[in-house]
Amino acid sequence: MLHKHAVAAALIAMAMSFIGLAQAPTGGLTGTVVTPDGLGLPGVTIRVTGVDGDIRQQYVSGEQGVFRVTRLPAGYYQLTLELAGYQRTVQENVLVQPDRVQTVELTLDWLAFTHTVEVIGTVPRAELTGSQLRETAARDVGEAVTRLAGLSMVRKGGIAADIVLRGYQGDNLNVLIDGVRVQGACPNNMDPCAFHVDLAEVERVEVAAGPFDLKNAGSLGGAVNIVTRRPDEGFHAGLNMAVGSFGYVNPSANVAYGSERISTHAGFSYRRSDPYEDGDGRRFTDDAGYRDDRKDSDAFRVTTGWFGLSVRPAAGHRAWLTYSRQEADHVLYPYLQMDGIYDNTHRLQFGYEHDGLGQGWQGLRFSGFFTEVDHWMTNEFRTSAAGAPREYSMGSAADTRYFGGRGELELAHYTFGLEATRRNWNMETIMSGMMYMPQYAIPDVDNIGVGVYVSGRRALTDRLLLEFGARLDHSRSDADPERANTDLYYAYQDTRRTETDATYPTGNVHLIFQLTPELELEGGIGTTARYPDPRELYFGLRRMGGDWVGNPELDPSRNLGVTAGVHWQRSGFSLKADVYRDEVYGYITPYNQLRQSMVPGVMNTRARSYTNVDARLWGGEAEASLVLGSRWYLTGSLTAVYGAKDPIAALGIQSVYLAEIPPLSSRLAARYDTGRFFGELEGRFYGRQDRVDTDLQEEPTPGYGLANARFGFNYHSFQASVSVNNLFDRYFISHLSYQRDPFRSGARVAEPGRNLTLNLAYRF
Repeated sequence: MLHKHAVAAALIAMAMSFIGLAQAPTGGLTGTVVTPDGLGLPGVTIRVTGVDGDIRQQYVSGEQGVFRVTRLPAGYYQLTLELAGYQRTVQENVLVQPDRVQTVELTLDWLAFTHTVEVIGTVPRAELTGSQLRETAARDVGEAVTRLAGLSMVRKGGIAADIVLRGYQGDNLNVLIDGVRVQGACPNNMDPCAFHVDLAEVERVEVAAGPFDLKNAGSLGGAVNIVTRRPDEGFHAGLNMAVGSFGYVNPSANVAYGSERISTHAGFSYRRSDPYEDGDGRRFTDDAGYRDDRKDSDAFRVTTGWFGLSVRPAAGHRAWLTYSRQEADHVLYPYLQMDGIYDNTHRLQFGYEHDGLGQGWQGLRFSGFFTEVDHWMTNEFRTSAAGAPREYSMGSAADTRYFGGRGELELAHYTFGLEATRRNWNMETIMSGMMYMPQYAIPDVDNIGVGVYVSGRRALTDRLLLEFGARLDHSRSDADPERANTDLYYAYQDTRRTETDATYPTGNVHLIFQLTPELELEGGIGTTARYPDPRELYFGLRRMGGDWVGNPELDPSRNLGVTAGVHWQRSGFSLKADVYRDEVYGYITPYNQLRQSMVPGVMNTRARSYTNVDARLWGGEAEASLVLGSRWYLTGSLTAVYGAKDPIAALGIQSVYLAEIPPLSSRLAARYDTGRFFGELEGRFYGRQDRVDTDLQEEPTPGYGLANARFGFNYHSFQASVSVNNLFDRYFISHLSYQRDPFRSGARVAEPGRNLTLNLAYRF
């Protein structure tokens, strides 16, 4: 009997203790994790530690950096924030009050070696972190960035996707690697800048949309900066293996050491894949004119190695150097008429900086770079080479060398800079129809640019911030008169010029108004310009049926754009929306040019060429993120862009629409993330695009939707994730999947069918 009473008493005591705990006052924290300039950071691990040193809970910030911590007993806590590429941050004595969820903003600073964040404008700006990059099934950066609102890609094959921002691509968009351009050698953009950096190198991708980048010449529609990894303090190493559908294999390794005086890192990566299959089970080589014995060829093989060194000889001083070598010895491009036999790239950067000069002098920085791309492409894998005397009926050997430097002086409120660059581009083409006679399609062109700029930031009131800047550029382009095909220039453009130059100013003004602690408004107006590239100016190639010729009389393109935006954050919810309108004067567009003059040897009556038209691009993006409870996140985005141009009847330009404008698109995702395990289901939706340029035989594309899933976990130093794209194996074609006339290949590249990628990583 006593035993029964004792058990009952114990049960009552336990019940009372649980009731007491349940009734104990609890509270929580909500807010965002941001960079020093206010950009929300997803994927940040937030550990909540009590005064006793025990880790009470662990969370991960969602899209735009939002987080919500709940059910914490009232008291003081320590918050530890960690994200690769950023300094580990500890926030002491954070008070949690009973029955209240209070808002806090946490800041993570970049590693000391990541100064490159300042090489692009800040308005409006977005970022893709390394953790987000490595969760995806993307094969390169160009494919991975489509996760961000406003960004699309041009699908050429299994790799080497070109980045599109608000309808701008190619020379209309600055794509940088650590603040440096890597100019591709192919005139059809077979090898864009983003192709020349390996995913294993990348720490994050920063995006600045609109005419607000003053530090880099030519940012007509914006800038995308790919920031590579830099070492944390101490010794670190990592091994990564990615395998996936269609024979995809990607092993990589890296090692790094960081200390107060010296830091160094090195890495290696290899990527290869078979041609992928679309939702109907057909390889991308099946409908692009490939020979039967080449349809099973590797889709790509790419090897990359990199090295970096940074030294601090004294307080406030730092010198650094990085080098990367990439060899792409086989890449198929069904989007184009030829494939890459090899594409070898050198990327060298170096610099020196001195911070803390005193008396209002904040810093002095110098940097330089050299990049080189050697490229050989042919149609030897295609049926178009059948019967040719050689294994190919057309081939092109191209090389480009690009070097330059930048100097900056940073004061308390102003930054003054000087940028100088020189690019040499040369390409020789041989075709069986021309008896394999060499033609200097790009005739050893030198392009020299010098620009000076100033930017500043001033707080007009405690709620109103003014950002402003101005820049002046002079550019000159010279073709080798012995190699330039001036007969083609004269026949189609009535000129024999082999040199051009221009001087052009740019500038912007931007205001940020903190209306309330939760609501921020912004607006700006800016103008940027970009100088025509050597292909657009001096290309010269005689072909059967139609020539391809540049236009030495082209003017620089100028963008006058306005933007307005709102950013609202409240209790685990974040909304960011931007609208814009760009007036682009002298937009450079391809068109079919009729022959103007009879010239011996020029037999065709028309050619592909380039001209200036006035154009307009407008649209907007909206992104939202909501924390449900403390582990669930809902995110969504919407992107709209429209492009139009003024017809020029005399040149046969009749369509009012710009070519290659992405359709309306949206993204919706639900994610569960404990900090150890995550799972995400994502839906992407694309509208019909019927605003097409009929002059270039552009065709409408239907709308479509697809589902993706990803999940993974991490345990101490081990991480694993699985991505499944196109979950329901849909057949669909992106609107940006084929080359427009007048140089189209005839192939439209369908997107991959259902595909799976497994990523395994071990870091210590």
